[in-house]
Amino acid sequence: MIEFFAIRHKPSGGFLPAPKGRGGRGGSHVEPVPPSEVNPPRLFHSKHAASVALTHWLKGAVTVDYVEYDFGEVDELWNLDPKPHRKREDMEVVPVKMELPQ
Repeated sequence: MIEFFAIRHKPSGGFLPAPKGRGGRGGSHVEPVPPSEVNPPRLFHSKHAASVALTHWLKGAVTVDYVEYDFGEVDELWNLDPKPHRKREDMEVVPVKMELPQ
């Protein structure tokens, strides 16, 4: 039995889905999805990792703008779009158990 952790929206029972962006990026842009529609939920190897991801998700959606200067240097401008409807008291980290065939 392997134990992972997922983030659940308590009022709806939905889970945060795995992001679809390049390299698994985009986790701050997802919203909880009903259990019947999420395939799969975003899974974390530890409760701590899920808690850290939840803390960042609650802050809002993050985008990055890349600026290239004339002399070839590239800079990243990180932007945060707050999502006031996201509330910590509505979310919880829950264990997910996976049983592998032997």
